[in-house]
Amino acid sequence: MIRKGDFSQQSILPLLELIENNLKLHRELSVPKKKILYLLVEMLQNISKHAGKHDGRREGIFIICIKNNRYILHTGNYIDIGNVEPLKNKLNNLISMNKNGLAEIYKQNLLNKDRTGSAGLGLIEISKYSSEKLTYNFQTITDTVSFFSLSISV
Repeated sequence: MIRKGDFSQQSILPLLELIENNLKLHRELSVPKKKILYLLVEMLQNISKHAGKHDGRREGIFIICIKNNRYILHTGNYIDIGNVEPLKNKLNNLISMNKNGLAEIYKQNLLNKDRTGSAGLGLIEISKYSSEKLTYNFQTITDTVSFFSLSISV
């Protein structure tokens, strides 16, 4: 399934409902469907909250596919070029951690009201519940905009 376009809060709710109905059709997969839905919500909310606006819309792309009995979730969106390095640092920090480290940083973030400089709770949870390390890429589009892509496996 592929969806490209506006990922404002109002537009992701019907998408989640569609995906939930499609997941019910794949009974042969052993992956807990609630876990997939939870990760989908987190990834789509990341686009909804953090994607750069274009003509007042939060433009992005979302792809979900099944490979080797696993769901692969991909998202992509435009971000301000100034946000690339801080986001890379956060992602690399999360990738370097094991599950216990991710659980600990999650607890610290919950207790820390001033979360500047730390990875967001959504990214921590995506890392925590992904069955493999997340992968990402940044592609420079202009001198002010980059395209950010994120992939996880469940």
